[in-house]
Amino acid sequence: MNKNILPHLAKQSVLVIDDNSEMLHLGKEILESEGFDVFTADSGLQALEVLAQIDVPNLVLLDMQMGDMSGLIFLEKLEEQRPEIVQNIPIVFYTAFDEVPKSKATGFMRKDGNLDKFISSVHNFIKQGTSQCSTPAAIHLKHIFPRIHYT
Repeated sequence: MNKNILPHLAKQSVLVIDDNSEMLHLGKEILESEGFDVFTADSGLQALEVLAQIDVPNLVLLDMQMGDMSGLIFLEKLEEQRPEIVQNIPIVFYTAFDEVPKSKATGFMRKDGNLDKFISSVHNFIKQGTSQCSTPAAIHLKHIFPRIHYT
């Protein structure tokens, strides 16, 4: 078998972190129906444990407010324990908020119930990697004007 095509055959994976069990279950079902391997955690602490046990995922979807720690605190702890993940894997806030504080997250997606937008954004964030872009519009602009830094 041609070794050049092997990376394309590998299934992409997503870690979904949310303390709302319904959102966690829904996100898992949607992403699995799109062909992703999905790992879930219902707290920041559990997410750190999951990340210690699995291969590094292609994307981390992170709730902003969780019972045990905020998404921002989770990012700080992850950077302390696994800086290679923060540097190389897109970590995206998945939140009901209209905006999120500046952080090392790659960007954010709103929990607005738009399934097509959710799936498209997941694919775009994985494709873009850790490029710092915090709005969906910036993702699309990067394809047109790739030398401009979008925040």
